[in-house]
Amino acid sequence: MDRGEYTLKYREFIDLTDEEIEFVIKDIFPYTKCVDNIERDKKWNRISCDIYIMEEYPDVPDTLDLSLDNIETHNFTLTNEEVLKWRQFLLANGCDYRLKIIHIWKNRWVVL
Repeated sequence: MDRGEYTLKYREFIDLTDEEIEFVIKDIFPYTKCVDNIERDKKWNRISCDIYIMEEYPDVPDTLDLSLDNIETHNFTLTNEEVLKWRQFLLANGCDYRLKIIHIWKNRWVVL
């Protein structure tokens, strides 16, 4: 690999750092004041966090449940653009099952 080429490598979703989670949340929801209580659930392959986004209620968080498929929230609905940004972030960081399949295929392992 030369000329500055880069190959995406598969990465487990649950291994995203707190800083990466905070970055993408603030990118998707630019009015976010704070992201905290980031918790990982390895059994369900899900990351939950609280965000503070409402100016009229600065001390009231909304909980986000992040997964490979979507972002779920209790208080509002995501736009198609927000979901697209989430999926682009996951792919750019290697959190996409297709990258795992490609790696296995290149090493001639069998995917069952």
